[in-house]
Amino acid sequence: MPPRLSSVPRSGAGFYPATDQATYRDLLFFEERLKTNAASLNRKKHRYQRGS
Repeated sequence: MPPRLSSVPRSGAGFYPATDQATYRDLLFFEERLKTNAASLNRKKHRYQRGS
């Protein structure tokens, strides 16, 4: 099967969101949620590893 061709040209630069206050705040919230989820998963992991 041939590779799919993207209709959007790909550049090596990547995607950079707008540099406004709302975007910065959203990124901070997102980072905090990632940290919280990682901590929760690690607690569950340790709990299950101790139980076995």
